[in-house]
Amino acid sequence: MLHPRSFILASSLLIGLSVCPGALRAETVGDNPVKQPNAPVKIAAQGVAATTLQQPIASAANVAKKAPVQQASGKTGTLDVVEVDTRMPVIPLAAAKPVEMNNMSLNEAKDALQQLIKAQEKMMTQMQMLQARIERTEQVNQANQKALQATSEKVNDDSSLLQSVSRRVVLQGYVESGWRAYSNAPRDEEYMGANGKSGNNFSARRIVLRPRINFTDKASWYGEAEFEDVKNEVSMEESVFNYAYRPWMNLKTGIMTVPYTTTAMNHDAPLRLLVDRPLVDQYIIPTTYSDLGAGFTGVVPVGRRSALNYEFDVVNGFTDTFAAAGPGQKVSSSVDYNGLRDLRPGEHTYSPTGLDNNSNKQVFGRVGFSPFPGLQMAVSGSTGFIDSNNKVGLTLLAGEIMYRIKKWAFLGEYANAMLNNHANGLSSQGVPFKLFPGSMDGFFAQAAYDIKPKWTAITAYNYVNVDKGSSGNVMQRISLGVRYNPFNNVYLKTEYQFGTPRNQFYPSQERYSNAILTQLTFQLL
Repeated sequence: MLHPRSFILASSLLIGLSVCPGALRAETVGDNPVKQPNAPVKIAAQGVAATTLQQPIASAANVAKKAPVQQASGKTGTLDVVEVDTRMPVIPLAAAKPVEMNNMSLNEAKDALQQLIKAQEKMMTQMQMLQARIERTEQVNQANQKALQATSEKVNDDSSLLQSVSRRVVLQGYVESGWRAYSNAPRDEEYMGANGKSGNNFSARRIVLRPRINFTDKASWYGEAEFEDVKNEVSMEESVFNYAYRPWMNLKTGIMTVPYTTTAMNHDAPLRLLVDRPLVDQYIIPTTYSDLGAGFTGVVPVGRRSALNYEFDVVNGFTDTFAAAGPGQKVSSSVDYNGLRDLRPGEHTYSPTGLDNNSNKQVFGRVGFSPFPGLQMAVSGSTGFIDSNNKVGLTLLAGEIMYRIKKWAFLGEYANAMLNNHANGLSSQGVPFKLFPGSMDGFFAQAAYDIKPKWTAITAYNYVNVDKGSSGNVMQRISLGVRYNPFNNVYLKTEYQFGTPRNQFYPSQERYSNAILTQLTFQLL
């Protein structure tokens, strides 16, 4: 019969083994434990010093071996030894004071096992705290990762927004400056000298900004703000909303440039070969004539190599703002007379910009045809009344041809304007309509040759008659020039002009208006 004390001791040992499996180890040889009667077996625990057992313990490889147990009566009993899985790692327990189990009392054994259990509990508490700390760290890392991802997404969104804005908002323009030397040029007040006959000056002609906003692939807005002579005049020449319905149909409305000729459409300095605009595009066709209205334009393919382009607009139209030259004198006799340029809305301080002075609208049309690449022909025209009573009509017709072959480029323009100056009454400036010019015309021919990839030589001839009903209103000009393009969007031009001013101011044909002009322009992209 097993002594109660031995039973309690065995039970305590089993509890210790179950609480800390693998804590007890015995050296084995094969399936039999190595008997070391005097060799202590130590129990290791974190925070507890090794506990020494004097009794041999069966190998974990032996299941339910019979271990001898000394009973209180001196008889020897047996104790089932539970198999211990030595494959599990040994977990160090808390250090404690070593306890010798040789001749240990039951209470002392219980105390030793309780120390092991407390060490186990302490270790488990520490592990739980460590696990909680790991979980908190993981939560912080996840939060940081989310914040980093959100920041990255925001940066990507901002970058996408900037890219979208850069694609949708475009700012272009150009700067024009130069030097001019004139002789016998009384009409060019900006450049003539103190004696009114000659002069040379540096000038900052203009700064032009051309913003464009692409709302969608089809809807857009573009404008043109011009700082004329840099500090003396600021104007908004264009402000147009455009809807590209199809290549053959674009709708537009706003302040538009009326494109009678290619020069009128491409009137900006970087697009011209010579320094000055042609005379016909100054006096007969107001080059920078812009007006409020609406219209449509498009390109229609004709065959494989040909194309037809067109534009039709309805605008407020020209005004009757010719300035008076003197009592009973025709307006063309004034030194300040500028042909149809004087009739542009807003040209004078007494002509409010954008306001129509009558109930009539001016109708404009242009049709161009390119039979093959390199050749372009076009005709254009407009008609409408210019006075408040719808009595004085103005009809303007123009035609042009452009041809480019290899290194040569040719351009020719013609324009004719007809006014009804037979009507009775006075203009808005108190000038009798009969003093208006009845008709005027002019033409321009230009040839250019690419000497080298960056060098172009140009020659041109200009002729205008700003009032065919009276003498002395013919102007002619021959131009010789060179344009140099040192690098992209930068142009340096030099031009020599040789011509005759209006004869009524210089009756002798021996007097000529000569000029040397230079111009530097660069585009803003």
